[in-house]
Amino acid sequence: MNISQIGKPNPKEFEFIDPYTLEPTGIFITVHAIKSKHGKQATQTMQHTTLELRKNEANLINGELNPDLVKEATIGWIADLMETWRGVEDDSGKKIKPSKNAFIEALTHSEELLNAVYSFVSTHGNFTKA
Repeated sequence: MNISQIGKPNPKEFEFIDPYTLEPTGIFITVHAIKSKHGKQATQTMQHTTLELRKNEANLINGELNPDLVKEATIGWIADLMETWRGVEDDSGKKIKPSKNAFIEALTHSEELLNAVYSFVSTHGNFTKA
């Protein structure tokens, strides 16, 4: 392996499968692995955000960070791991262009999508050669 290839991004695409019907959705999402250089940077950013949130007493409930803020930070983290998507449409059938804001909106709206992306990015085997 060439030294220049070490640490290069290795994003992978997967199809989101409806968790209730197990049917393909036609939504394809390209993501970075949590263990990749990109993933580690995203994780560091999320950890920094969480530490900053904890500094404000108003963000704490019984000494713990407000769960809504934890979820918001988690969604931002997962959005940072997303590279692009295709096949995502709004309720009127208009394609939604990939962007961090669009990722955050979709992940906030759909717990199932959030869980699917998290599951894929955290499974090391999805990013290694067979």
